[in-house]
Amino acid sequence: MKKPIFLCLLSASMITSTQAQNSISYQEALDICKQRLEEKHKENPDIFPYVGPDCIIGAQVPEFTATTMDGSVITPEYFRGKVTILNFWMISCPPCIAEIPGFNHIRETYGNDQLHYVAITPDNEKDVKHFLNNNPWKFEQILSGFDIIFDIFNSRWGYPTTLVVNQEGVIIDAFSGGRTDQNAVKDLEDRLTVSIQNALK
Repeated sequence: MKKPIFLCLLSASMITSTQAQNSISYQEALDICKQRLEEKHKENPDIFPYVGPDCIIGAQVPEFTATTMDGSVITPEYFRGKVTILNFWMISCPPCIAEIPGFNHIRETYGNDQLHYVAITPDNEKDVKHFLNNNPWKFEQILSGFDIIFDIFNSRWGYPTTLVVNQEGVIIDAFSGGRTDQNAVKDLEDRLTVSIQNALK
């Protein structure tokens, strides 16, 4: 019985190692994003080009250190060993607010043993605390995070933007925008469920 278990663990380790080896740096991913923008502009110079965050899929999540609203410290090691749901949001963003029940349900479904949940907003502590009193959200919150969103992640995709990072710190899903209607929660949960299950295989 011990031999098959050993082989299974060895196989999982090899898959995880391969995922990390096949990743690219975050800067390389941003270069791909820039190239896609330039190509779109050449195709139609009269229309403002837009490229979604899917161009960073396959990249290592950039390193940063920050303290959450509750005093927890997020370091690069935070993104190792667990899947992380990372969301960029703003208080003034209706689709961001519409998604919150979906994020809460995802956390209730998967728990904390294998997943981290963190949201980053440029809004300040006073405003966020007031907002969360009326809109409970079970994510760790990094406040006044403009520098992280725009300087470290170089996010130009608008709000909300959501990244799914696997146990090796590799971004395996990235999407932006969202709905404000009755399908907002379902759409979010459906997409996250696929990404999480793929990461946990």
